[in-house]
This record gives sequence, structure tokens and C-alpha cells, in this order.
Amino acid sequence: MKKIVSLTLSALMILVMTSCGSQRAALDNNVSRRAIQEQYGACVQNAFNYDCLQLKGKVSLQGKTGLPMRMNMEEKETFKLQINAPLLGFEVGRLEVDKDSVTLVDKMDKLYTRQAISDFAFFTDNGIDVRTLQCVFMGRMCLPKQGECQVKDFSKFVWTKNDDGSIEGVRSEEKYNLSYRINEKGQVQQTHLVIPDKQVDVVWNYTEWYNVGVGCSPAKSHLSVKTSSSSYEVDFSYNQPNIDAQPWPRFEPSEKFKAMDPFELLEKVKNIKP
Repeated sequence: MKKIVSLTLSALMILVMTSCGSQRAALDNNVSRRAIQEQYGACVQNAFNYDCLQLKGKVSLQGKTGLPMRMNMEEKETFKLQINAPLLGFEVGRLEVDKDSVTLVDKMDKLYTRQAISDFAFFTDNGIDVRTLQCVFMGRMCLPKQGECQVKDFSKFVWTKNDDGSIEGVRSEEKYNLSYRINEKGQVQQTHLVIPDKQVDVVWNYTEWYNVGVGCSPAKSHLSVKTSSSSYEVDFSYNQPNIDAQPWPRFEPSEKFKAMDPFELLEKVKNIKP
């Protein structure tokens, strides 16, 4: 079990350090463009508001046995993901992101790292923040430096329509390529981010959804992260979100915890033997 927990923490750190059907061109006429705009608009409208949201579920790395998890998010403020031991239920690891810092905790070995957001040049250079992380976990469209997508952002993507009825929007920037695929129900099926200079390729597929009021939330998703040296496959399953949750307190290390450089902690976790 310790190896599974360690691999899971490794995948979370990778995310922090970096965070179907044949296609045909959309016809350039008012009818096809209007249909694509409406499908995109439905996707934007599926995003519901919340003050603090909590999810429970499981996370599985590389097809291993799923570990219980809990997620707590204050909209636009904090993101906290807790990994628990199976059966026993105690917390073994945590990822916390807020507007100022990123914290990764290994509670099994009493280790943690807390770094200022400003230390992550890629994050600050491209406007990737806590809201971006909330959006990708919730299956929502967002644009770095601009935030969660609105109806007015339609023209910021190049759109095509697929044979299966889904549409795909692509945005290419100097440092990254970002695309979203949206099904006929206005749900994001896939988020795809490529960072060529960093040799990072992230694909997040959302396969099942819950209805939440007038919006929707993922029930199951699959994350694939590839770098020049590693690859990770992570599966998430969530229960119906509680949008009236209370915020969790911020992790504050006791004297038993040892602070480590984030890369040292990552290497330590990756090299733990079963």
C-alpha cells in the first residue's frame, strides 16, 4: 500500500510542477457556426457557482487499487486534496494550493514542502493559478491568464466539429497548446495541454457526470501525464458534490514534520520500495 500512496503523491507533485471520432473542419457558414456556438454556450452554462465544495471518492494510480480521497475547494481561493489509507481511513497525504503557495504533505513519513506560487515560473508566466486547478478537476474550460471561459471567449479558439457530434476548440500559444472537446450535452469530454519546451503532455478525459442544479460535475475521469522521463495514469471517481461544505483548515506542520525541498521530496517518494 505504501508504494501506491507514494506513487499517488508523485503524480500530484508532477501535476503541481508542470499542473474520439474523426475530425472534420467546421463549415464556414452561419448555420454550422451558430450550432457550435450554442454547444459551447451550453458548456459554459453547465458551470455552477459555489462558496465551498466538497467531494469524496477514490483515486487510482497506474491501475492500482484505488485509495479513498476527499477534495475541498473554496471557489477561486483554495484547493485541498486529501488521500486516505484504505479501510483504516486515516490521512496519508495532502495537496494544498491557494493564491500564495503550494503545499505537499507526506503524513506517513512526516515530510512536507511549502513553496510560494511565485517560485513556479511557468505558473506565474502563464497565469496558471488555483482557479485553473479547480477548473480542470471540475471539467471546466479555462484560459491561462484569463480565467474560466465565458460565452464571449468563443472566438479565442479555433473550432471543429466531429463525426460523433462533439466539437473541439483549440488555442495555440507560444508556450503551450490547449484544446477542449465538448459533447452534445455541453459537457467537457477532454482537456488536452501540451507544453513543448517542457516535454509535457497532459490529457484529462471525463467519462461520467452528475447533474448539480442547473449545471454538472464529473463523476469519473482519467488523467494521463507524460514528461520526458515519466508517465502517469490516474483515475478519479467522485460522489455527488456537496456545495454547502465548510472550508478545511490549512495544514500547519507540527514539530514532528520535516520541511524538504520539493524536488527532494519527489525523489524520495518515487524511490520508496514496497
